[in-house]
Amino acid sequence: MRQQKHIRGIAGHKLDIVCTANSGKPPETLFLTENGSTVQSGESGKIVYSFVPSRKDNMKSVECSAVSAMLERPLTDEDILDVQYKPSLTIDHPALVKLIENTSSQVCCQGNSNPSMDQINWKGNVNSLVVNNTISCLTFSPIHRTHTQRYTCVASNRVGISELHIDFKVLSPPIFISTNKRVQLGQYRYELNITVSLYSKLDIIQLKISNHNRVLRPRITKGRARTPDIFHDLKLKLPEITVVFHLGLATEEDFVNYTLEACNIKGCNSYTVYLRSGKYEQITLSVYNDCSVIIGNIVGGMLICSIVSHIYCRLRRKRRSNATMEIPPEGQYNEIGTINYNNMIVDPITNFELDNNDHIPTDDVSNNVISSGGGDSSSASSFIGQTGDGYENPYQAIIPSIIEMHQYSSIIPNIYQNTIISPASAATTSAEHINIAIDNYTKP
Repeated sequence: MRQQKHIRGIAGHKLDIVCTANSGKPPETLFLTENGSTVQSGESGKIVYSFVPSRKDNMKSVECSAVSAMLERPLTDEDILDVQYKPSLTIDHPALVKLIENTSSQVCCQGNSNPSMDQINWKGNVNSLVVNNTISCLTFSPIHRTHTQRYTCVASNRVGISELHIDFKVLSPPIFISTNKRVQLGQYRYELNITVSLYSKLDIIQLKISNHNRVLRPRITKGRARTPDIFHDLKLKLPEITVVFHLGLATEEDFVNYTLEACNIKGCNSYTVYLRSGKYEQITLSVYNDCSVIIGNIVGGMLICSIVSHIYCRLRRKRRSNATMEIPPEGQYNEIGTINYNNMIVDPITNFELDNNDHIPTDDVSNNVISSGGGDSSSASSFIGQTGDGYENPYQAIIPSIIEMHQYSSIIPNIYQNTIISPASAATTSAEHINIAIDNYTKP
């Protein structure tokens, strides 16, 4: 018999164990035992034991012994089976696991192999934690309904790769899907409905609707559908129940906030819907738009009027300035207008002074205006001064034919600055006024 301490084989592959002995007289009997149990025996000095080992045969003891009458005790040789096998996996949960949503759970996969494993982990887009080189765990905190699927634990060594599956079924209360409309519209005196969709794998659910803590009892209809929901940026197809709450004809008091509640044996979830009047919002929006247009028109009109008024005032001021600069002095005096000679009182002029102020008249002078003229209105004109303007003779009549004799004849240009010239057409034809003026001039 060959001397060996380990007999190496591979699980699943045929292995032959040969036990031999040198024959003597009388001939010996050979026995092959495995962990104390005889698995093969024979004579003629050789026996062969063939079998297909498994991982369970690893590290078993195999003993070959020879028994003869000439021997005081049997000859023996013991070896150890070294059966190599790919990882053997076990999961600390049953194959189908029912979990409650929003709870925490951990599932671990443990591997056993010969030789040791190269790796062990969970297949798929999951977060797994390797505790050591033989254990890997899945952790859910909390677990969500989308975790309902099959998970696979994978381990490998140089002999091969092993896989083990486990199925998760997450039981959850009804969940209102994210695509529901939080704000829903209705109209006065029309049928008012609130429609929502929720996810539930259990057909038996209880529904409730309330507003201001007052429970309503409307007619409710349900239907099955499959619509996409968004979870971690992934679009998922989930079983859906569509629920319609029929609230009847709408009144003003119906447009408030409503709390919807859906329950099953695993729990409850609630959802708030804001019910608003679509017509009211449309009217309000229209009023706001009209007010904005009106205010905009008013402000725009005021701005345009202000700009136009400013431009007009500047042009008018400029026109007046130009007109003042272009009007000659004779024309400027016409602004006083026509003098009414019928109401004038002419004070006599007592004397003319040819030199400086030697014979200034002492007669009192009235504040009335005097005008003189000849028979020919075209040759008559008058110079009139006003009391308090600095004139030595406040009121004097000047006859054009003898104007050279007047004391101010040499400063006529200066007199014009403080004298109003009455046009000839406006002179009076009163003979009495003319005679008085001539007499006072010629007879001092």
